[in-house]
Amino acid sequence: MINIRSILQMQAFARLDGVYLAILWIVSFLSTIYLPEIGIGGFLVLFTPFFVGWRLTKFRDYALDGIIPLGRAILYCMDVFFCGAFIFSAFQFFYLSLVDDGQFTSMLTSTAILMDTITGSKGHEYTKAISFYTQMSPLSLTSIFMIDEIILGFIVTPVIALFCFRRTKKNIIKH
Repeated sequence: MINIRSILQMQAFARLDGVYLAILWIVSFLSTIYLPEIGIGGFLVLFTPFFVGWRLTKFRDYALDGIIPLGRAILYCMDVFFCGAFIFSAFQFFYLSLVDDGQFTSMLTSTAILMDTITGSKGHEYTKAISFYTQMSPLSLTSIFMIDEIILGFIVTPVIALFCFRRTKKNIIKH
């Protein structure tokens, strides 16, 4: 039997965790643009599946007494990724439309030049690809990024859910 209360509870936790995921992605985005030499932006993006898994286990242990079926874990993760992608895309649109003063384009261009140098690309393939992105509107760029984030969610969600779901209760100490 479907318990509407538990579904609403799961959605509420997932949406809140989607906000946290969006904050993680926003920090990653801004650090990639303004501090590319440090490399923290790429690390934060790679940390995404671990962050969502950690939040899933927190939800499982705090709200569900340590038990979450695989299907609910998958739905939870997908909801987190969708909410995070939506909020992050809204931020990106705002940033690219109103705040960015060519910083994003210069970061993409410098990255393309570096990649062409590293790979020894004589046809400058990366630079050609980046010039395509720099001619796009903020809405188009934001749409592409949002689709990428949702696809990332579809790819990593089953793995996260497999590692974090639990059928039986363990002794858990709540803090």
